[in-house]
Amino acid sequence: MTQISPSHIDPSSRATLTTARIGSVLVLRLAGELDLASGTILDEASATDASMIVFDLSRLDFCDSTGLNILLRLRLDAERRGIPVHVAAAPRQVARLLEITGAAQIFPMHDSVETAMSTLSGEQG
Repeated sequence: MTQISPSHIDPSSRATLTTARIGSVLVLRLAGELDLASGTILDEASATDASMIVFDLSRLDFCDSTGLNILLRLRLDAERRGIPVHVAAAPRQVARLLEITGAAQIFPMHDSVETAMSTLSGEQG
């Protein structure tokens, strides 16, 4: 069953977050610009009981070092609780940022959310 929450819109942020629960997977769909003004956008997602988190970045237009830190912080928190975090559909400029900074080495990268979700059974086994 898929459950989708409304977009999280912070008036000071240029980013929006829509969450979808697909089975035991939490999909975080980020859109717009992930930067300093987006500091708290993922706070509520860190309390999840999901078996996996997938960042769907297909609609992310921009991400700076502060935005990257937001992603890394959520990943660290999730992985401390045994929840793997994957990245799906990163636009070219965001994928480049992840590659240059080495973050692509710690975030499994996928072309789509579906591809990321297909790895779940392998990680649990």
